[in-house]
Amino acid sequence: MEHDERFDTLRRCLPQKTHSDELVATLVDHCCELDVAQGTILVNVGQTVTEVYVLLAGKIEIRGPSGPPSLIEPGTVVGVSGVVVDDEPQVSGFTAVALSHLTVLVVPLAGSTSE
Repeated sequence: MEHDERFDTLRRCLPQKTHSDELVATLVDHCCELDVAQGTILVNVGQTVTEVYVLLAGKIEIRGPSGPPSLIEPGTVVGVSGVVVDDEPQVSGFTAVALSHLTVLVVPLAGSTSE
């Protein structure tokens, strides 16, 4: 995926209100595309989160502490809400598991990028 495609994908997925075009451009400069094997746990309950994932292809199951699991489709950001611009460490309240082979954009959190 080229730089402009990454920008467009993140721009569609991240709220304009909290993610300016300048911030999205910075995130694009620090993100990478990754293939993930079926069955891989992307995020585990209680884990400190250092990145979020934009699902490009495949399916992810979200398992929370209560309630039934939910299915995540392409075009969705998986991580902790609000973490992309928050410098404080975040802890996941759910487990995210790859139900199929995935392609994701891995976006480091604001506090985990080195400038």
